[in-house]
Amino acid sequence: MRGLLRRGAMSPAVLLFAVRLTTAVINGASVDPAAAPEVVRLVSDGYGCSAVVVSPRLLLTAAHCVRAERGTFVFDGAQYDARLFKSREYREQGHDLAWGVADRDVVGAPTLELDFDIEPGDDVEVLGWGCTEPGGRGPRGTLRSGRTQIARVKRSFLLVAKAAGGAAVCFGDSGGPAFTVRRGVRRLAGIIARGNLSTTSYLVALGARPSRALLDLAARHASVR
Repeated sequence: MRGLLRRGAMSPAVLLFAVRLTTAVINGASVDPAAAPEVVRLVSDGYGCSAVVVSPRLLLTAAHCVRAERGTFVFDGAQYDARLFKSREYREQGHDLAWGVADRDVVGAPTLELDFDIEPGDDVEVLGWGCTEPGGRGPRGTLRSGRTQIARVKRSFLLVAKAAGGAAVCFGDSGGPAFTVRRGVRRLAGIIARGNLSTTSYLVALGARPSRALLDLAARHASVR
């Protein structure tokens, strides 16, 4: 897990990601789950969200998706249990980020590279298992992917993404990943928090101060499991 935290430099601005909600990523396209096995559907107390497995023991999701101390997810056909933890700054500051520790090593899970330098103008790919139509309509349960662009920074840890004709997030996409691609390398830059179910979405930036603190705590916790 040390490798997870070494990659990337702290961005001077914290990010908020905004995407409009679409079909499990509105305006997105369906994705074969085998092509993105790290993007999983997390169920906590019967409530389903998206999440991303960042290493063989850790996953990230949105804090509002955590409805109980434990949750379950499926990776490559195998089910895992995870103990879940919300950001310490979620209730007071709205830092909508959470992490989980799997009950055992997730077989085949990669250790994702992180991008702490995302900023307005950068393109991102968002993925999730959410609903399919603006306004929150449409079925859930299909993994979809779409591209959008960071428009501005809001507060200290949120990135707002908005692009004409671009993708947006929908109910059930919360907790899913936002990836950048730089020089051919795909990196995890943020976690989907919410959107307006139409054109704008918000992501918690992993380069933000509270996000960096959470990642460090999660890595240390996982190392003693």
